[in-house]
Amino acid sequence: MLLSCFVLGTGTIFSIPLSEKVTIKKDEFSIKSLTIDILKKYIWERENDILKNLTNDASKLNLWHVNVEEVVDISNKDMKTIYKSLEEIK
Repeated sequence: MLLSCFVLGTGTIFSIPLSEKVTIKKDEFSIKSLTIDILKKYIWERENDILKNLTNDASKLNLWHVNVEEVVDISNKDMKTIYKSLEEIK
């Protein structure tokens, strides 16, 4: 399974692979026990080169679960409008 990610304000898009087990450094977590905090750390570790310029702390990442079918043509909207739209479906 792939988790698609979009970095708000940068236009950066990347995918994170998810399997039955997620490894962060030397710790292994079952996908069933995955928490938001663990997911943030996993994303941070996998894409540190992209994210290090935005924040130096994985816990400061804001994650949204977005149904792509509900987000229409976000590339033509300004960042405040996109953020407001995402907050409404958070």
